Amino acid sequence: MISVETTHPPQPPSARQLPNPIRRGTAPQQRTPGIREEARRRPLSQAVPFAVGVSGGTITTAGTILAGAFAVLALAAGNQSGADQMRQIGYGIAAGVLMDTFLIRTLLVPAFATLLGRWNWWPSALYRQQFEDTPEASRDVA
Repeated sequence: MISVETTHPPQPPSARQLPNPIRRGTAPQQRTPGIREEARRRPLSQAVPFAVGVSGGTITTAGTILAGAFAVLALAAGNQSGADQMRQIGYGIAAGVLMDTFLIRTLLVPAFATLLGRWNWWPSALYRQQFEDTPEASRDVA
């Protein structure tokens, strides 16, 4: 009789065996709060700076990595046919992602959310909740 030993491939480590920084990013309770989540807990004038401060590093890091990936796509286009189009697409998307990261998500969205106030949440229940909580709304109804 011939015996054949089989070896099992190594199994990936479970989440409990991973180092804490890696495990922390996968935990559902570690979600980064946005402006909307914070506006439910505090006034909008306090929610916007808090949410931008908490989520700013995550947004900046993700946008920079994504822009770098598209820039590498543009650099790796080579000299084959269509390389100029690949470069234009890669650099264009990288520039757009950087503008979105540094201008829109860090400056324009918080500015408009602050300027619009409760109208920022108009079609949602959060708008109605804040509208019902204001003293002006109770005077208009009565």
